[in-house]
Amino acid sequence: MSTMIFNAGTAPTYATTDIGGIPIPDALGFYPIGCHVAVADVDVVADFSATPRFGNPPILVTFSDLSSGASSWDWAFGDGGTSTLQNPSHLYTSSGVYTVTLSINSGADVKVRTAYIFICSGSPGALTDRYWISTVPGVWDSTNNWSYTCCGPSGAPIPDSTDSAYFMLPGSGSCSISSATGVETLRFGPAFDGVFNQNGQTFMVGSGGLILNGGTFEGSGLLSVDGTFWVQQNSTFLNSDTTLTLAGPSWIGGSNFIDDGSNSVVIANSCDMSCSDATIRHLLIEGGVVSLDGTAWVNTLTLSSGDFHKDASGSIHVSGDVYAGPGFGSFITLNNMPLIIDGTDTQTIHIFENAVLPGLILVNDTSAIQCRGQEPLQIQGDLYVNPGVTFDLNGSDLIVGGAE
Repeated sequence: MSTMIFNAGTAPTYATTDIGGIPIPDALGFYPIGCHVAVADVDVVADFSATPRFGNPPILVTFSDLSSGASSWDWAFGDGGTSTLQNPSHLYTSSGVYTVTLSINSGADVKVRTAYIFICSGSPGALTDRYWISTVPGVWDSTNNWSYTCCGPSGAPIPDSTDSAYFMLPGSGSCSISSATGVETLRFGPAFDGVFNQNGQTFMVGSGGLILNGGTFEGSGLLSVDGTFWVQQNSTFLNSDTTLTLAGPSWIGGSNFIDDGSNSVVIANSCDMSCSDATIRHLLIEGGVVSLDGTAWVNTLTLSSGDFHKDASGSIHVSGDVYAGPGFGSFITLNNMPLIIDGTDTQTIHIFENAVLPGLILVNDTSAIQCRGQEPLQIQGDLYVNPGVTFDLNGSDLIVGGAE
């Protein structure tokens, strides 16, 4: 509470109280000299909503101010249009995705809603294009939820393996699949804020790839992507007991890729994968190159073939076993960045064939190194182990290039 002192002839504008009771104004509304008035502090918070949030141009969108403590408003509608009204309407005449900004009380607080308004092109795309248009939770296998255009009428055929499925609209309802299915291409646009639920079913994506730039993909079951797999900044991929098989160029971001299923596994199948600060329970590399930019947290890392690359900006942390399998997959890092084995349970590095590690740190006393063949294990950098670590070399040579 704030205290204000009003002199005679000063008219307050707020409801007031006093320590000694409620001051009583005179007939003209004035308060006595020296009256101590407590005034409630009001938080200044900008907020707003809009309706409709999508449609074909031209479309008139009405904005509603939901702010508290606001006495002035400055709107920017994302297409160059502005307003100082409290509850303005704005006509969008061109297709696009628009970010809307509301500043109140000359910048005292600002609310930005990114990709908030989606204006469709109004023209149909290819005959193989399907757009999810449901604004309530719905199922994949219903023509009522699909259109040939992003803001068009329902009734388009359900997407199949030759079609491209697009989730573009803000305020969309969630989509659930109930049986094995697939498409050539799957895209989430930046304005999409709904959820796609795999529900433990097999979902196959062709060479067109799976690119998420909005919304949430709740994966569970087998998800196979032949083309590009990309989880961008505005989206979330929730990997819950999913077998994610990637065969095309792939990018996995740490904050956007959430791996929370004990049986989840990511399989890099002869593809180039880039991970940025990622957490992956089980990573199986079956050819190609997996590159880490940042710090990777992996439970089980298995290399049946292919390469695992690490740059100098972080470290590789493995809380479970490491397997360098038949066909020999190699660990490669720049500037001798080490592989760190730092879980709380027993961990073993299984070497089936010749393995070259840039550096190795074994934190747990119960860790072990087992060479299954008789090829040498080469540590190019430093080797750090706790006293309880065991080495089962099986006739192999241990070659250390740095400090032991």
